[in-house]
Amino acid sequence: MSLTVPKTCVVELPEKVRSLCLVFTDAYDPTQELAFRRIFAHDLVNRGHGICFISHNDIVRIVADTSYPSLMLMQTFSKYPISCIILSRYTGRYWPEILELSQKLSVPSCVFMDDNLLEVPAEIGQAAVDVYNHVSRREALLKTMSEATGVVASTAALEKQLARYEHKTISHTPIYCSVKQDELTHHKNNSDYVKIGYMASRWHAHDLDYISNFVEEILLDYPNVVFNVLGFEWKTQLKQKFNDRIIDHPPVPGNYYAFRHKLSMIEWDIGIAPLRPISYNRCKANTKWIEYTCANIAVVASAFDPYNDLPQSVVALCGHNDWPTAIGEWIKHPTLREEVRDSAREYVVRTFSIAAHAEQFVRMVHDLGGEM
Repeated sequence: MSLTVPKTCVVELPEKVRSLCLVFTDAYDPTQELAFRRIFAHDLVNRGHGICFISHNDIVRIVADTSYPSLMLMQTFSKYPISCIILSRYTGRYWPEILELSQKLSVPSCVFMDDNLLEVPAEIGQAAVDVYNHVSRREALLKTMSEATGVVASTAALEKQLARYEHKTISHTPIYCSVKQDELTHHKNNSDYVKIGYMASRWHAHDLDYISNFVEEILLDYPNVVFNVLGFEWKTQLKQKFNDRIIDHPPVPGNYYAFRHKLSMIEWDIGIAPLRPISYNRCKANTKWIEYTCANIAVVASAFDPYNDLPQSVVALCGHNDWPTAIGEWIKHPTLREEVRDSAREYVVRTFSIAAHAEQFVRMVHDLGGEM
């Protein structure tokens, strides 16, 4: 089966489609890859279920210059067996037409949120605040939440925060970074030095800044430590003090898998996951821990949601003042971090599997009133 949609739409389709999920989003990004595409590509497509991602620019291409965007969307998608319509981080101007499409097709619609985009904090940076907290964007999101069949949050903490706003139905489905056994990479331990790293987009530089004094303490106490940052240039005065012992790796161009490949190739011994204790961070999933673990990296994380739910055997949790001690133990005793790393790798495959993630998605669609 082929879809009559713009070539820029990302799709995963079986030969014979039993159902098709439509995901409308501002732009195709890692959220769409992690939350939805992976489980279709590696599981649901084999059962006859397909998915199509339509970005805001794709909608513009579909409706062209017509005065009837709703009609154009209907003509494009009415011929397919649609199971549900998801607005994933979508805040564009066509939200009324998307919801009208779901009503005309008699299929459920839901707003999916993996961050609290209604309360983006100043710590993320003014550029992000200007975009996400813009009045028109917030109004579009609030109205969509109010009129969709339901609102689905990626974590229980986010569900609780979103419950303060008006909408019909809210729930949470633990949509997460699921894992396949063959995605776990291996590398030799560094013998002459210890590589510690932090990876994130520039929006999360503030979480690293929050513990920068502890990074300095570790670099002073352990001359064999090299500190890496992947995803942005860390603007810190520590670079002047430690020169080539702090190394930045720029954002990885291309798709999500290119980033995962880069993370595994730079061969860190310890990955850190600090979180500034603000409400926005409490809503997050444990994606960073999963990505580190898949790259064969032992993880030290803030004793803070979302990491508090992980077993002690798979992560080192520490309070704000405990970073030098927790990391120091693993620098001095590499076998301790290797034991935790290996336990984490067994746990992540067992607990965060593609199959379990796919079943949760199917259950979510059924709970909304859709059929798969």
